[in-house]
Amino acid sequence: MFSSLTKMVSDAVSSVKSSIDQLANEKELSAVLAAAALIAYADGSVSPEEKAKVLSSVQGHPALSSYKKEIVEKQFLEYISLLEMDFEMASKKLFEKIQPVTKDELSFIRVLGIAKQVAAADGSSSQAEERMLKKIRDLR
Repeated sequence: MFSSLTKMVSDAVSSVKSSIDQLANEKELSAVLAAAALIAYADGSVSPEEKAKVLSSVQGHPALSSYKKEIVEKQFLEYISLLEMDFEMASKKLFEKIQPVTKDELSFIRVLGIAKQVAAADGSSSQAEERMLKKIRDLR
């Protein structure tokens, strides 16, 4: 009887922890995709080829492997679309998506790491991409 009660409590704790981890991961996913969109759009436009490279880089990252590619692609393209409509307002909103992960050093390091990979996805980082990386880094 006691062992089954212990197991029930253990299962409940695991379930709650899993839910919390998933929520944190969703915030981190939003932050990563916001940073990726800001980096990709740093020079004022994103070609279809660049979108494909960025998506490939982001989707291939081990930290995001648990997310369906369709979800990642949809959210990234939504962020790009917002930037295309109004860069100033959208970039403010995307920085707000990044802000929550700045409190967690490891999450923020992952966001910055993926953002750097996005900046280098075409072989090198432009000055505009480097300036955007600095703005993201300065959120902390």
